[in-house]
Amino acid sequence: MIYIDVRTPEEFASGHYPNAINHPVELIMQGILPELAKDTEINLYCRSGARAGIAQQMMQQAGFTNVTNKGGLSDLT
Repeated sequence: MIYIDVRTPEEFASGHYPNAINHPVELIMQGILPELAKDTEINLYCRSGARAGIAQQMMQQAGFTNVTNKGGLSDLT
């Protein structure tokens, strides 16, 4: 299971979920996707869940099959 923070690098640097990786939603929107197997269990989050929702839709359209929007960072703690 992987946690991906889709916020900006600056937001990520100010605090993030333990062991999360940062892959901003802007990159996903440009078609630059994380280099992961399509069936990897991926949990996305941002500040409120909105950007994570956009990222989830785009990743599912790209063939990722196990992507969940976990909402905002505060929802994880």
